[in-house]
Amino acid sequence: MLCGLREVGERVGNNRSAKPMKRHKIRAQRGKQPGVRSTKPAVTAPNRLRHQFAMNRPDRAWVTHITYIWTDEGWLYLAVVMDLYSRRIIDWSMKATLAKEIVLDALLMAMWRGRPEHDIIIHSHQVSQFSSDEWNRICQTHGLLPSMGRRGNCYDNAAVESFFESLKKEKVRRHIFKTHETVRTEFFIIIILRFFLIGRDAINTWAISAQQSMSSRWQN
Repeated sequence: MLCGLREVGERVGNNRSAKPMKRHKIRAQRGKQPGVRSTKPAVTAPNRLRHQFAMNRPDRAWVTHITYIWTDEGWLYLAVVMDLYSRRIIDWSMKATLAKEIVLDALLMAMWRGRPEHDIIIHSHQVSQFSSDEWNRICQTHGLLPSMGRRGNCYDNAAVESFFESLKKEKVRRHIFKTHETVRTEFFIIIILRFFLIGRDAINTWAISAQQSMSSRWQN
């Protein structure tokens, strides 16, 4: 309870949270540790990206990762695929487990939606979900070049880590979600509006263009 209250911005200490828990006979239960499994993958890929986060055109490098969101129904996991050039979220997947299918679905949808015409670096962390036979088979079939950052180093995947931090700051730390479906709906809206259709860096340009377009329509 203490961690939950602090997560949503309440300033509480151990005693302040313990008293109402004792009064209402609430006991803390040890839950499953959240986060992406950190077991070393059986197969690793070289770091092809090497901190080169600035691209001169789309579809040169994609980055992918997984994060987690707490709800009253338990943890929900989000995997995304981002284009480093536009910082646009190409596609994503949300599931209640950390099985490999969460990253496979996100990658396959990104390939279907993005339809790249040349080889692309696909960069991830060194975790087991990104080293399965199915993952490597998809990469080989679609001309993707697997790349992995150093183990336990978040800076090697800084772009997508920054996206997750922004998403959590805006949504997760200000809300307590009751259901998985609520999270899916909320995140669908924000990802579509801010990170999927136009990319974060293009929002202001898009807004100005849209306003000018609407003004010209009214004048005509």
